[in-house]
Amino acid sequence: MGNRTNVALDVSGRHSLPRVAPCHARACAALICVFPCSQTLLHSSNLGHVLRAVASLEMFTLIAEHVCALMVMEGAVSVIFKLIRDCNRSTPHLKVVGHALRVLHNIGRHPRLLTSISQQPGAAVAVAKLAWDFREKPDLLLHTISVLEMMLLPSQLPVEIAKQAAECKKKLESVVAKAAAVKAVAPAKKNGAKPGTRKAAAGGTRLDSTARLKRLVSALGKQQQAQSA
Repeated sequence: MGNRTNVALDVSGRHSLPRVAPCHARACAALICVFPCSQTLLHSSNLGHVLRAVASLEMFTLIAEHVCALMVMEGAVSVIFKLIRDCNRSTPHLKVVGHALRVLHNIGRHPRLLTSISQQPGAAVAVAKLAWDFREKPDLLLHTISVLEMMLLPSQLPVEIAKQAAECKKKLESVVAKAAAVKAVAPAKKNGAKPGTRKAAAGGTRLDSTARLKRLVSALGKQQQAQSA
């Protein structure tokens, strides 16, 4: 194989993250493409270009932790949050937000990189707001909940997230209450669905989302009680 030059990527400056060997073609290709994709998200007004760029970032973050680390170093997390805040509820924009949420999830699954998400100003509230916006869109709601669980379920919340706990709890309680109201007024015959049908699958997804939201609300309530004790 010959001599290989290793490049250390570390968002904290301690040189503790995995090293990238140039012989790993897929990883190197991703490293080369991350910066242009981030720049596209920052500066392009072409929705097609933005959609392709954020979809590429989602793919890159699936490769390895060191690719996610590079994205953090390049400031991609703040770009993703700006993108989420700028999008509306049109179908093309919802596709962009879906990719953006999956990018955040892919980064946040690495514990040492999760802080790059939680440190973003108003990050938890911004994602909690999406839970309300997507309350009737099961797939997007599930992606939103996955990101919220990473930020809000640790036993010890980061200071930045703890400050947002009360507002997040209020928003999530609204989503749970809305889900309960919809279930209460729905005719019984409409709630029934044959096993294996799309309707049955959607109903199961909705129940799963509600249970996970209730868990988040409960966890936030316990955090608030602990802080006030």
